[in-house]
Amino acid sequence: MSKHATQKSKHAFINQHPTGTHSPGNNPPTPTTPNPPLVPDPPSRPPERIELHFPESLTFLYPSLYLSVGDLVCLGDCVRRSKHLTRLKLPNLKSIESYMPILLAVGGSNAIQTLRIDSNTVSVWDKAFQLAVTSLRHNSTLRTLSLAHWTFDLQVGVRNSV
Repeated sequence: MSKHATQKSKHAFINQHPTGTHSPGNNPPTPTTPNPPLVPDPPSRPPERIELHFPESLTFLYPSLYLSVGDLVCLGDCVRRSKHLTRLKLPNLKSIESYMPILLAVGGSNAIQTLRIDSNTVSVWDKAFQLAVTSLRHNSTLRTLSLAHWTFDLQVGVRNSV
C-alpha cells in the first residue's frame, strides 16, 4: 500500500473519531470489532409442545378511553376474519361512527354469535341504520344482538330498499 493511501485512510479515520480530539500526529485508536451476538445455550431437553387456545369471548371495559377509530377498524377486521371469536362485548362508545367498523365486520363473520354493543350516547340515523342492517343480514351465525340504550332517529314512512 502506498504512503498516500495510508495517510488518506488515517485522516478518514480521524475525521470519524467521535471525540474529534485526535490529531494526525498521534496514533489513532484501533477500531474494535463488535461483540458477536449472544447465542443462548441449547436446552438440555427439547421444549414441551405449546398449544395456543383461542379466546371465544372478548370484552372491553371503557373502550372509548383507549380505542381510536383506527383501532376499531383493525378490531373489526379481526372480528371478520376470526374463526373462534363467538362473543364480543364493546360497551359505551360515543357514536354510531365508532361502532360502524364492528357492525360491518360482523356481517362478514362466520363465527360471532353474540354482540353486545350497549351505549347511552349512540344515536342512529337513517343511512347508518341502512348500512348496519344491510351488513347484519349477511350474517348467519349471529344469535344475540344487544343495542341497549341506543336512540334511533329514523324517518317514519320512508321506505328505502335494503
